[in-house]
Amino acid sequence: MNPRILVVGHIYNNTGIGITLTNLFAKIPKENIAFVSINGNFSNQNYNTCFLLGKKEYNYIFPLNWMMKISDSKIISPGNILVANHKKGKKWQFYYKFLNPFLHGIGLYDDRIRYKVSDDLENWIKSYNPDIIYSALGSYSMCCFFKKIMDCFPEKRYAVHLMDDWLHSQANNKLIFRKKYENKLDFVFRSILTRTQIKIVISEKMAKEYSRIYREKFIWFHNPVDTNRFYAENRPSRPGKSIIYIGKINKDNYDVINDLIMALPAINERKNCHLQIYTPTEKTYLNSKLSLNQFVTLHQAVPYETIPTILSQGDLLFLPLSFRKESIRYTRLSISTKLSEYMATGRPLLVYAPENIAITEFVRNNECAFILSEKNPEILAEKIIFILTAQEKDIKSVVNKAVQISREKFDYDRVTSQFSKLWDDELA
Repeated sequence: MNPRILVVGHIYNNTGIGITLTNLFAKIPKENIAFVSINGNFSNQNYNTCFLLGKKEYNYIFPLNWMMKISDSKIISPGNILVANHKKGKKWQFYYKFLNPFLHGIGLYDDRIRYKVSDDLENWIKSYNPDIIYSALGSYSMCCFFKKIMDCFPEKRYAVHLMDDWLHSQANNKLIFRKKYENKLDFVFRSILTRTQIKIVISEKMAKEYSRIYREKFIWFHNPVDTNRFYAENRPSRPGKSIIYIGKINKDNYDVINDLIMALPAINERKNCHLQIYTPTEKTYLNSKLSLNQFVTLHQAVPYETIPTILSQGDLLFLPLSFRKESIRYTRLSISTKLSEYMATGRPLLVYAPENIAITEFVRNNECAFILSEKNPEILAEKIIFILTAQEKDIKSVVNKAVQISREKFDYDRVTSQFSKLWDDELA
């Protein structure tokens, strides 16, 4: 049937959510996908058109309104993408170092942008005439914007997709107005749910908990993976060993990545080993958070299509999540986009994360990864030494189980077909 879908907010890019969207929507014809977004930096061209929001559709609160330049809204297509060139001058540094954490602390960060549906945007949506309007939401301000679109188009069908438990964790980061923020976020989200036909989350654990909390049926879709692209049968043959981490480094993992860095000298006393980090995170942030040493090499983020080749060079793939309480609140129901990709490679995977969160429960129940659920650099070093020095037969069962589970639960063709069928069934 191929319904026309309008995606509001996130786009196809190299973030975790962007990669998941790219993969899930892969079997829907590009002519049937359009976006409304504040970001026009697409990582692929598998879409029809995009309304790039501008000064008619959003503005910043004071004092950000004199710091942030807003362009005119634009309609872009795969042939005329405009890559933003962000100049990180003194105003940007002031915002990043001081205003950003201040707004987070007083509970106004998610109110810093105020959206509205302009006449231009409303007319563009009418002309595109989507059958279903979808959003991964992600913030209070995006919830408010999505609700305004609902108000403009009450006859349309809607879908939401929750990829992290930001709904129940963002308020905990506020120093003041915490309860007020929590209540208004809960109110706008519940008002969206009452008008939403398709409710999707990222993990089975999240589906069960959200169904209980909101008394609505939630289904789950994780990032599908093309196992043929990611699987590498032969392990690297070299004198030294390589540990690989690919992805963002932020408040939810910098401390546990630093544990690995601190463990590297002890590991190298027993086994020549190097950590390769591929990340889009700013180097100034990395230098401030990580105790970098001679056993670490930092690389810039790489295009998604090159990731299978990079992962195939690893003797161990590292997937860490912070043990801090505020991070656990955010990640406890999530499964990282990287998990299915790491599992499909045929390389050993170490999950360094707390107990009783979705990703740890998943790999433990399926026996598809090595796990350390105690925050301790010394024990981490011993765990890694064991994996890197083990005989092939000692790790083969775990690695083979990971490949098997990735093919059973995250197979690209099967999952994308199910995702496409979801929209057809809704309109049948």
